[in-house]
Amino acid sequence: MKKMTKMLCALLCGVLLCGAVAVATPKENNAASAAPVRKQMVLEPDKSRTASLKIGEQIKLSVGSANIGKKSENQAAGSGEGSTDKDTSWGVLGGDSDAVTVEKESGVVTAEKTGTATVGKILGDGRTVSCTITVSGFAVKQMTIEGTQEMRVGETQKLQLSITPTEARDTAKITWKSDNSDVLSVDSDGKVTAHQAGSATIRATTGNVVAKLTISVSSDLESLTIKPNSTKMFVGDSIAVQVTPTPKDANIDSAQWKTENSAVAYYKDGRIYGVGVGTTRITVSVGDVTASCTVTVQKGHGQPNNKPDDNNNNNNNTNGNTQPAKQPTQPSSKPGNGKTGGSSASPIAGVGSQFTYVPNTGSTYLYMPGSTVTITEFAYTMPKNIPETVYLTIDSKLDDVAGSIADTLSASGMQATFFVLTDNLYGSDDMLRHLTGDGNSIGLLLTPEQANSGNVVALLDQANRQLSVITGMPTRLVRVSGGTSGNISSETLNTLLNAGYRVWDWNTSANESGQAADASYQAVSKAIDTTGTPAVRFDGSVATDTVLRQLLPYMKYCGIPTRAIQASDNAVCSTTAG
Repeated sequence: MKKMTKMLCALLCGVLLCGAVAVATPKENNAASAAPVRKQMVLEPDKSRTASLKIGEQIKLSVGSANIGKKSENQAAGSGEGSTDKDTSWGVLGGDSDAVTVEKESGVVTAEKTGTATVGKILGDGRTVSCTITVSGFAVKQMTIEGTQEMRVGETQKLQLSITPTEARDTAKITWKSDNSDVLSVDSDGKVTAHQAGSATIRATTGNVVAKLTISVSSDLESLTIKPNSTKMFVGDSIAVQVTPTPKDANIDSAQWKTENSAVAYYKDGRIYGVGVGTTRITVSVGDVTASCTVTVQKGHGQPNNKPDDNNNNNNNTNGNTQPAKQPTQPSSKPGNGKTGGSSASPIAGVGSQFTYVPNTGSTYLYMPGSTVTITEFAYTMPKNIPETVYLTIDSKLDDVAGSIADTLSASGMQATFFVLTDNLYGSDDMLRHLTGDGNSIGLLLTPEQANSGNVVALLDQANRQLSVITGMPTRLVRVSGGTSGNISSETLNTLLNAGYRVWDWNTSANESGQAADASYQAVSKAIDTTGTPAVRFDGSVATDTVLRQLLPYMKYCGIPTRAIQASDNAVCSTTAG
């Protein structure tokens, strides 16, 4: 009895020791292996199924419970020579017998080499259950992420994958994800960017294999210095800015710029540009380290920014911009009183003929259409006609420039219509919500090939379903890239119209053939000098953002209305086909 007790104690100690060792053994941080069985499939008699496997993958076959042990009518009557109520074992019934191996009792099938095999068994009632399995390619059995586990804020690295077997590398579909994108973001190619101090785990997934790598991010950046940290400039001017980190070798490649009011000034490519009168703050940030520059933009160019005399009839609004009054009055007879023909007038660079410098005479006068209105030190040449409304439309790629254009519109309190390619809807959820959240409308942009494909309505309907999921609002607005004339047939145009879609061309197009911003500005301002409802087309380039920063203040001052196209609006320019 004592001997038996000692043996049990020894056995128990061994079990506990083994368990302790298993618990204490650390798991490799970034390696993962596939589970052996991918899925299960239930088979029914005389209903052949199909399945596709990669080499190394497995599938477990089974028989529906209602058919297990079922006897045929002859067996039930006790007749039939050699009859039995037992099922046969699982096996290869036909095809490439070496493409798979089959466990006879369990029904687990393992893909071994490229080929096609039919696997099944004969039931006790004589019926057959089977599955035809096609084997191609290789399954990932194990995957490891390779990369440094320590990074600094602003750094990037491209993670690499070690995949077993190596033959699976070319066909494996990898999904990358970060569990803390504020610290580390990762793109679809495994490139990670460190944004701020902390740690994050990057996961790579293919099928049921998940590999992970935890990366720590530190910040050696102590501070940022921006020079100048305060500046004054005139409308249309720009100055260079320089950012210096402390310590000097700290990485600031991920620096982000933001302006509090882009209608006053904005940053681009190392320079600050003055847009409108006022004061704003432009901030550069790397992680949580920031520096700011206070920018004051003044009226005029090369003239003192004198404050208007309160006794003068200046009609200043709360933003410091003089608003045109309703009725004309007699202008001053002094030289430089604001007439466009005066010898003292000179154009302001970068704005064009609609924006004319007038010396500070301390007086203003009310305008008639076609005259010049002074605003202490500068003037707009008023259009002869004010349209009912202007439809600003942008053919957009839904890239970062689209967000900048939307911000420029929002800063002026205006909206536009963004026509986007149907293929660009997918993966652009945040940008679409940004655009519609600012009051802009969305239209669908077709290539001529898509428009004439014969299934254009089905294509648009599918895009609308996706758009409804993202924004909650489908669209009936359609544009053909390059316009309808010469690009689509009359039959296609009628098909679109009969399906309830509204096809929008345009009266004027800006930025054509790399047209300079000033030329585009002048072309558009001339085109909207009308009493109708013009539609203006812009491309989605940075040049469009530059033109709008000039055009929108002019439209706002002159009282030229603009709005986004709605489904109830009729196309203002005729569409043609041929």
